[in-house]
Amino acid sequence: MISFEEDDRGLVLLYEVENNDPEWASKRLKDDGKVTVSNGFTFEPADLLKAPSKRGGEEPIYEFHFAEKKAGYYRIPGRILGCDHDVLITVNGLRLERKTFIAERNLRIFPRIEKVKPTSGEIVVGGSRQDGIPVEIFRELLAKFPNSTELDQYASARVKAIVGEILDGNAAAREKYEAYLERRGSAVSAAPLDDPELIQAEIDKYVLLTPFWFGSSTQQLTVKRTGNG
Repeated sequence: MISFEEDDRGLVLLYEVENNDPEWASKRLKDDGKVTVSNGFTFEPADLLKAPSKRGGEEPIYEFHFAEKKAGYYRIPGRILGCDHDVLITVNGLRLERKTFIAERNLRIFPRIEKVKPTSGEIVVGGSRQDGIPVEIFRELLAKFPNSTELDQYASARVKAIVGEILDGNAAAREKYEAYLERRGSAVSAAPLDDPELIQAEIDKYVLLTPFWFGSSTQQLTVKRTGNG
C-alpha cells in the first residue's frame, strides 16, 4: 500500500510493507542498489528518507523522496516510473494515488505514454505548459486503460487466431493474424480492421492521446465490423 505526502522538497512516497519482512526493501537497496515497491516504483538508496525501525514497535512504513516541487509541477525522476525522461505533474487539479501511475495487472502507465509520444522529452500532465496533456484528457486516458476482463478477452482473441490456424489448417487465419500484427504498432489506421475484439483494448489505451498530440480535437478512432460481427 502506498500514499503520498508533501514535504519541504516536494512529494514523499510512503510505502507500507505488504509482506511479513519489514526489512526486505532495505536489504534489496543494500544488495542490489535499487528496489521496486508496489510493483511499479523503483528507488535507489539516495531516495530513502526513512526505513522501519529494526527494533519494531512502529508501523512498517518506508518513506522515499518521490518528486521535487518546482514551477507549479511535481518533477518525478523518470527512473522511478520506468521512463527515460522525467514526468511533470501539475501541483493542482490532480489527486495522486497508485492508480495514477499503475493500471490493472501492474501495468506502468507512463512508460506506455512515452512509447506513443511523438516527440522525445519530458512527459507533462496539466499546468500551463503548451506541451502538457490536459488534466481532463489524462483522467479519461486512465479510464480507458483496459481492465482485467478486457485484457483476458484480448489474450483469448490472439490465442483463438493462432489455434484456429493450427487446428483447422486455415490459411486465412494466418493472414488475418499477421495483418493485425502489422497494424497494432499504429494507433490510427485508415483500413477497416477485421477483428474488433482483438484490437479494442490496444486502441483504447491511445485513442485519447492521438487527437491531443497530433493537433485534432475532433479526430475519432473507430473499429469497423465486417461480416456478421
